Amino acid sequence: MFTRNPEFVHSELAGILSAGASKREKWFDNLTISHQNLTIALQDLLEYVQRGEDTRFIFLIGMTGAGKTSLAKNALADAFTDLWKNDNGTKIPFMYVPVETNNEHAFAWKNLYSAILKQGTAVPAESVREAVYRDDILRFSNNKRLTLGPLREAIAEMVKRRGVKVIIFDEAYYFLRFDNLAVMDTVKSFAEQIDVKLIFIGSYELQKLAAQYAIQIRRTEVVPFFRYDPKKKSEMREFSAVIEKFASNWPCERIPDFPAAAVELATASMGGVGQLSVVLTNFLGYQLRSKGEIWTPNMFGKALKAESLEEEMREQILNGERELRRKYAIKNHFSTNNGIEEIGEKLAN
Repeated sequence: MFTRNPEFVHSELAGILSAGASKREKWFDNLTISHQNLTIALQDLLEYVQRGEDTRFIFLIGMTGAGKTSLAKNALADAFTDLWKNDNGTKIPFMYVPVETNNEHAFAWKNLYSAILKQGTAVPAESVREAVYRDDILRFSNNKRLTLGPLREAIAEMVKRRGVKVIIFDEAYYFLRFDNLAVMDTVKSFAEQIDVKLIFIGSYELQKLAAQYAIQIRRTEVVPFFRYDPKKKSEMREFSAVIEKFASNWPCERIPDFPAAAVELATASMGGVGQLSVVLTNFLGYQLRSKGEIWTPNMFGKALKAESLEEEMREQILNGERELRRKYAIKNHFSTNNGIEEIGEKLAN
């Protein structure tokens, strides 16, 4: 059995332990665990959003299950609030918008704009009316005639009133379903008209969108969110610490010794903290539903995906990670220790 490490126990855990099973499972599912790769990605994101207008597009790219969404909803949200907090607390400096799929033949910008507007103002798109002149008479069209223009104008006004500086688009790979060049043209126009920075979150496919065409490269920054490689001792040590943090916040009295199974968990999650969270949450669900909340060894296997699916995912992740590291693991020569030393001597002269 595992004994909690007091250093890692969340302040809410004591109260959560007395809650019902569903609340405990939800709490653990939403638990954010700090770790090295998250800290690095968060620091880069904060640096890029504070740059001038020439940096408009920021891509957070990593494996599915790396923990990108958790970073955006929790750590990044808190950091943005601290960065741009105001005295009366009326302005929220960022928005988080999941990009949804659709069955259209082209990207449904109207749906996306409607989602942004509704989240920002609680005003549904059907309440927006487009002013049109017909026979020298000013009329307001109904929603069936509503075009993108009035929606964008409404979003621009909302952004101004709320002081929004950043819009975060999660699951941004849905932008890739259609003509990428046309999508990025519209995104560029939207960002400039609304006057915000846009953060796109997604898997390795987003590398195609990030490097779409040369004119946008100067306005684009990519933040890689790497998984932990179980084959590297230093990364495995960090991943093992993450496992211990999760185990220390296990919302049951009986805690399996997950740190002792660190190698198996690293293999099953492919080094992704988000995927690790999914596996552990699945395990927790089985334990919470068992009589007396007693865990059994077969719960581990039940918490994992079928091996055939796991192998397919593994191949996609390895290929995507290889390309991500090749392009973005080292930003430039002067981000290396040698480069820092070299330029430091010259700048100090």
